[in-house]
Amino acid sequence: MANMTLASNSEFKSWVSQLKKDIRSAQVKAAIKVNTELLRLYWRMGAGICEKQKSASWGDGWLKELSRELMAEFPDMKGLSYRNLQYIRQWYLFYNQGNIIVQQVVAQLQEGHWQQPVAQISEEAFFSVPWGHHRYIIDKCSEDAHKALFYVRQTMENGWSRSMLLNFLGTDFYERSGKALTNFKKTLPDANSDLAQEITRDPYDFSFTGVRGKYNERKLKDALLANITRFLVLFITILLCSTTIKAQRLYSESGDFYEKSKRCVVDHAKLGVFYELKFRKDSTKLDDYTEAQTVLMVSDKHLLFSDYNRLALDSINDYLASSKQNKKDQKAREEWMQAIKKWTFFFVTLTDLEEQKTTVQTYDVLRSYEYTYPTPQMDWQLVSGDSIINQRACKKAICSFAGRNYIAWYTETIALPYGPYLFTGLPGLIMEIHDEGRNWIFTNNGVGKMPQYSDMYLYKKRYIKDLIVTTRENALTGYRNDIEDFDNLSIEIFKVRVEKNGQMVTPEANKPKRPSNMLELQW
Repeated sequence: MANMTLASNSEFKSWVSQLKKDIRSAQVKAAIKVNTELLRLYWRMGAGICEKQKSASWGDGWLKELSRELMAEFPDMKGLSYRNLQYIRQWYLFYNQGNIIVQQVVAQLQEGHWQQPVAQISEEAFFSVPWGHHRYIIDKCSEDAHKALFYVRQTMENGWSRSMLLNFLGTDFYERSGKALTNFKKTLPDANSDLAQEITRDPYDFSFTGVRGKYNERKLKDALLANITRFLVLFITILLCSTTIKAQRLYSESGDFYEKSKRCVVDHAKLGVFYELKFRKDSTKLDDYTEAQTVLMVSDKHLLFSDYNRLALDSINDYLASSKQNKKDQKAREEWMQAIKKWTFFFVTLTDLEEQKTTVQTYDVLRSYEYTYPTPQMDWQLVSGDSIINQRACKKAICSFAGRNYIAWYTETIALPYGPYLFTGLPGLIMEIHDEGRNWIFTNNGVGKMPQYSDMYLYKKRYIKDLIVTTRENALTGYRNDIEDFDNLSIEIFKVRVEKNGQMVTPEANKPKRPSNMLELQW
């Protein structure tokens, strides 16, 4: 009875409400304090690394050795990897330039104070922004420190989470705001802001203190335990995708790490036409583009369209597999890893110009497919419109293909009726083509003789053992279903209940399947 009375007592409720606010505020201040000390440490480390690089003669590998020494001494502390030390160095150098924050950061900070004459930012505010935000900012604003400081300020002022920051970094928000940068109005985020929530829940911040164990979200633990079987399935799937799709095969039957790729070479390219590709995997996420560098390889008898990094990966892989000495080539090994990361477009199309047949191989998601069918003929309409793309005068054309309406810009200065993927048939080379919704955008960024990797090939079936040879309809249906099943498995596993506006909600739960947004929607 007393509890019911208290529940309706306005004075009690007001006091509890204020107490909750005080607790949240204290949590934010504590997390900010930890974050600030961490970033101060990073700044000193960055200054020390840069100084030693100038004065010491320790060779090229000393930063990796430093990482190993620190990680061995502080095993519970994150942020000491070689990659993060590189970021720390970059971060220090980035803001230690021109008249941005030069003197107050280099000298005055080390003296224990921070002056504000040139200072467009305060010490407290600058070091309160989480490290993950700083990394995003210097990645996206690598050539403009003033722009970077603008986004640091906006992050604090508006309480942006990492995802919100990334969205704004992908727009022209800085330019539209008049490039304004003034002193901060606040040095702590609102306790209920997305930034505050992220700071107080991020285990990364607290790893700096050496604390282990129970600070992780219990709800996350429960969700993962409840879905452990599906989690293992997802993990195995990712592992298989990483090995059989991108790396082709990391291990040969003999146990060597690299194996020469097995190819069906049909021709040799005389010309390479390069296209930057931007595409949305999920059509509901308008600002989330995946990027790829693709190439249209042209000979007298064939066209082949592929991710350029596929060709690079195979070439580097063959080199590493050719001898024990080559396997020790560290530069080649690093280039091999970079090619794996950059290979993002997993369709390869090989068109026989004489027979007008196209063979397609796909290597993405759960299965690999191959199918051959008559090369599609585009029903182009030449319409009014002019543009300049890559310094070439272009004319406009439109067509419909596989469920989408496309707008193409072609140049008559290169009399080749070709374009990216399967888009052919215009009176000149296609310089840019995109669908009306701009889900898929191909933009030319070079034409010339193939500098290397001139072989036009598909993989042999015995090389990709799970390659399914089937019809176009069956392949594309299976490909779409694999993507949607994979996405929904991820959603199901990670649907963790979180508090939002005083209520427990489950983001992404019970939603329909995410659209795979394939290039070909109809077949």
